[in-house]
Amino acid sequence: MLSGIAWDHINVFPTFDNYVEQFRVFLSQITHGGAIVYNQEDIEVKQVVETAQNQIKKYPYQTPRFSVENGDTLLDTEDGPMPIEVFGKHNLNNLEGARWICQLMGVQQEDFYEAIVFYSPNAVKIKKLDAVSSSQILKAFQREDLVVFTDPAAFQDYLFEQDFTDTSLLLMSSGNYGGLDFEKVKEILK
Repeated sequence: MLSGIAWDHINVFPTFDNYVEQFRVFLSQITHGGAIVYNQEDIEVKQVVETAQNQIKKYPYQTPRFSVENGDTLLDTEDGPMPIEVFGKHNLNNLEGARWICQLMGVQQEDFYEAIVFYSPNAVKIKKLDAVSSSQILKAFQREDLVVFTDPAAFQDYLFEQDFTDTSLLLMSSGNYGGLDFEKVKEILK
C-alpha cells in the first residue's frame, strides 16, 4: 500500500526526485500480476503508480465519506452511519487502504466494518512525554546561537524578518510549522 509520498528523509535522499525514484523502484519490484493499493488523493503517489510500467493490478482508494457529530466519527457505509473510534481524515484514509487490502485477501467488507467497530486506539497505550521547555532544549544543544520557538506566529514573524540573500534555508519538521504559508516563504527566498 502506498498512502503518501512526503520527502521526510532528507538525510538519506538528497533530492525530492531521488526520493520519489525509490517508490518507482519499489513498484518495479512487485511480482508481475501482483497488486498495489494506493491513495489516489496524494498527487505524487497517483502519478508514480499510474505511470508504473510493471504488469501489476492497481487499486486506487480515497478517504471514505464520514461525518463528525458531537465529537464522534461516523463512517458512511451501505448500512448507514457507523460510529468508529478512528478519527481524522489522515487516519480514515489509511483505514480505507487497509479495507482494500483486507478485501483483496478475502475479508468481506461487512466483516471488516464489524471488526473496526471494536477497535480502540486506546488498546495500545501511548505515553505522552512531558513537555520540554525552551531552556531544556538550549541546554541540550549547548549553542548560544540557537533560537527556539514554541509559538508558530512568533516563528513566522521571525522568519519573514530575516534577510536570506546568498543563504540556504533548511526547515525540518514532522509537522507543518503551525500552518506556515510556504507560498510566502518562497517569495522571501526569491
